[in-house]
Amino acid sequence: MNEEQKVVPFTIEDCYHVCRLLYPDRSEKKKLKLAQRLHRKWQRRPPLEYKINEDSLTVSDKIILTKKNLRKCAVSGDFYFFQVKDRLSLVLFKPATEEHYQAMEDFLRINEIETLRELPAEASTLPWNEVYKMRVGSLLKRDFKKGRFFIIHALLILLLTFGCLIWNAKDYVNYILEDAGLSSAISERMMDTVFDSLPSDDIEILGQIQDKLQNSPAVDALAEKYAQAMIQGIANSKEFDEIHVDISNELVQIASTALTEIKKQIPLSDGMEKLITASLLSDSASAQSAINTYAEGIYDGFSNRLGGLVNLYRILTSQFMILFIAVLYIGMVIACIATTPLTVVRFSYPATFVLFGILYYFLVNVVGNTLVARLSNRFLGRTVFLDPSMGYAMLIVAILGAAFLFLCLTIRIKREEKKLTQL
Repeated sequence: MNEEQKVVPFTIEDCYHVCRLLYPDRSEKKKLKLAQRLHRKWQRRPPLEYKINEDSLTVSDKIILTKKNLRKCAVSGDFYFFQVKDRLSLVLFKPATEEHYQAMEDFLRINEIETLRELPAEASTLPWNEVYKMRVGSLLKRDFKKGRFFIIHALLILLLTFGCLIWNAKDYVNYILEDAGLSSAISERMMDTVFDSLPSDDIEILGQIQDKLQNSPAVDALAEKYAQAMIQGIANSKEFDEIHVDISNELVQIASTALTEIKKQIPLSDGMEKLITASLLSDSASAQSAINTYAEGIYDGFSNRLGGLVNLYRILTSQFMILFIAVLYIGMVIACIATTPLTVVRFSYPATFVLFGILYYFLVNVVGNTLVARLSNRFLGRTVFLDPSMGYAMLIVAILGAAFLFLCLTIRIKREEKKLTQL
């Protein structure tokens, strides 16, 4: 038998009946909202061509049901609910005519499909939880294609690693500038005044003050300003004298930090404080000159040799690229969840986070440090290393994120399994 018919439109009553079967644990208000949403969805959907024969059910020239991929069938009223391999949700079908109905019955009978049916009202009816169990069974333990599974998870790891690398690229560039001599160029100028102001020449105290100056937030902000200005200048083929970086506020903050550290060691009168402040501000002016000399050497070397690399860096660290990677990653996560049972996702998705953390740590703290040391020694004349704490931090965050995801997915699965036993 071969029958072709466009799908019958669902009424709001039909949708409500379906929602009661699929979501028996929801409140009546929630079921009604779900029914209204389903009704609007079916109203927007174009008519579908159904073909039923003894071998398969075809929807708009696409084979949906065969004996090979069909697991169970439940019949309630005019509706057939099918549990299919590789499907997140059940396949819903409503016969259009008596012939259509008979063709479906022949398909189930000939292929010996396990079918749960409603009995006469005076005896018993199909328990609502049977359809619900079929839906949750598809969600938790359905079959999946292992080749696609490994491809998706490999892409997830690569996308997450690449996205985090370009997200943190600016911080690494700023750190390289600081470590290559920018922070020391500032602190050494300031330390002249600090050394002259303190009565003690305790090396440990002086070292602590210099560390605070080099690691102050103002130095980070100053390095970021120079990095961005230099990158923009190289991209626009400008000479170093044509770019201007205003770091007056940052230098004042660094001078203030130095004054605070001096006051922690010795009490200062108002006159002495003003004198030291003036000396620190004078040091700031000489520090800016030293920074410009230092930055100009880097700028000339980069603009002559690495102009193309700088343009590539600008593209990769642009907001558009970061947004594109984020959207692509979210799409891959949805594809992962939509094609893999939750009992597998519970382990596989946290595992991608752990593998990402290991890969990121290896690329930054091992490969990255080796490359940066060689390149900096060649182009800057000094050896610079990346901040290892960022790689360690990302590894720890990835492990904690994996544990959190595993816990959330386990709770979700246990809740679904508990509902199955209670309904």
